Amino acid sequence: MPNWCSNTPLLRGKEEDITRLLDTVADTDTTLSLAKIIAVPEALKNASSPNRDEASKEENTKLYGASDWYEFQTTRWGTKWDVNATINYDSHLRTPGWQSRSPNATRTVSMSFESAWAPPQPAIDMLAKQFPMVDIYLSYSETIVTGK
Repeated sequence: MPNWCSNTPLLRGKEEDITRLLDTVADTDTTLSLAKIIAVPEALKNASSPNRDEASKEENTKLYGASDWYEFQTTRWGTKWDVNATINYDSHLRTPGWQSRSPNATRTVSMSFESAWAPPQPAIDMLAKQFPMVDIYLSYSETIVTGK
């Protein structure tokens, strides 16, 4: 059972850029999918973890830099599993029926989600590279559980 990390990304930019970003990262079940930022190759999705097949392990590492889905996701995303984000605040929706009159209007969106063990910093860094015109801030809180 992982320790959970609470994440709150804040996105700020031109309305059209934020809309494009949200359309890019949305999946059927969530507002933000790490797999939409950095896709997991099909061959790794089907590789058991840990990958005990030496030939498959070697081939996957050569092609994808990871032997299985777990290694790929923890390395590329920074966390074991994909996330299920919800939008907490969207300045675009501040009043029912409100629409900006200008495509250059600033839009701010705040989300929240839990991730396993750590924040998905590598995935958020990649998102920032894909959308350099959007300011992306990630705040997070890691719960530390200690035992005797």
